[in-house]
Amino acid sequence: MKKHFIRACYVAALVSSFYACTTPAEEEGIAEFAKIHKAAMAEISPGCEMITFEPGTYKRGADGFVTELTSSAGSGPVLVSAFRKISTSSTYQTKSVANVFDSFQAKTVQDQEKAQQFHVQDLLTPNTNYGGFGIGVGGASTAYANDRNLGNLLIINRSDNFNVAYDYSPGGKMIIDFSNLGTVTLKAVTVIDIDSYEAGSEVRMYGTDGELLKAVPMEVSGDNGVQVLNLGDTKGVQTMEVYLGLVNEETGSAAIDNIEFCRELPEEPKTGCTRTQGYWKTHSQSGPAPYDATWSKIGPAAEKTPFFNSGMSYIQIMQKPVQGNGYYNLAHQYIAAKLNMYTAYASDEVMNAFNQATTLLSNHSSNVVAVKSNKKLNAEFVKLAGILDAYNNGNLGTAHCDDTSSAKAGK
Repeated sequence: MKKHFIRACYVAALVSSFYACTTPAEEEGIAEFAKIHKAAMAEISPGCEMITFEPGTYKRGADGFVTELTSSAGSGPVLVSAFRKISTSSTYQTKSVANVFDSFQAKTVQDQEKAQQFHVQDLLTPNTNYGGFGIGVGGASTAYANDRNLGNLLIINRSDNFNVAYDYSPGGKMIIDFSNLGTVTLKAVTVIDIDSYEAGSEVRMYGTDGELLKAVPMEVSGDNGVQVLNLGDTKGVQTMEVYLGLVNEETGSAAIDNIEFCRELPEEPKTGCTRTQGYWKTHSQSGPAPYDATWSKIGPAAEKTPFFNSGMSYIQIMQKPVQGNGYYNLAHQYIAAKLNMYTAYASDEVMNAFNQATTLLSNHSSNVVAVKSNKKLNAEFVKLAGILDAYNNGNLGTAHCDDTSSAKAGK
């Protein structure tokens, strides 16, 4: 590949450009540059997929704006919408104006002049420092280097004419709806052009019940800067919402690209039965009954795994007599429930009690004796133990096993 195949000349002032021309050989080089750098940017983790907004991966509605997306692996449709913010309020227009923007469009002098006319130089890729046409100190920097062609980006369109693709500067929100795929694990999204006055822009991820799972703030990358925002491998996401600009400010000009996600396969339904804490205590490696391999699911140390910060292992906790101490009472039922849940279904009621128990046992594991002396706290432990005990005995919807059966859970 030629070392210098893009020739673009600009005067020092960012608002003007002078004319240059490209030879057929240089035009061929530009196309090669576009292909190679787009592929380089779209690095996908094994087993995951990416939404790139490239031709053939999106569909437009009757009004011309983008409504559906398809991933790099052909998964879809993923629904998309984008809404302009109404002035400095927290409300948004009802018309969706999701559009794609070609960030590598200024390949001729005329294109560059058009880019200046619509003030979209800050969304062009790569930056002039890296042989492209983007303008901005962020993209020219090392920290947020805009050093490759990103191809198409998703924007909130400024006008109601989808043929004129340029971003809406007062801000707004984009919604990516994965519900047709079930739920997904979100890994990352590329964001371009978050200026200092747009600090507070963020990505919010919601589950199937509308619960906010996680919110990730965008970094200030500066004009034309590019960042790959880590979404923390957030699981169970059905909807991703991208908020550009602060609620009380008329700012929020930016674009996104390369949404990386992993499909979540539905879990096999659990059809096992439950067993009591007495069963699990006697079916460990310590005996005396035959070993139940479900213990190994806790971790490599199985029943010898440390139980929170108690200084005891799971089996040592199980062997402690309760003697009125709510901590030991709850711990026994908690361990049994945990082992049962590897193969047996647990209702929302049981899971809520289990999660509350996890917090209590963890927070008080360093001073187990003190639980008994605090009547109110001890009662809270005992109450949760009662719910888990009912589950372990088959009284909360999941059948109890015949403990004398030769069938062993987890085998």
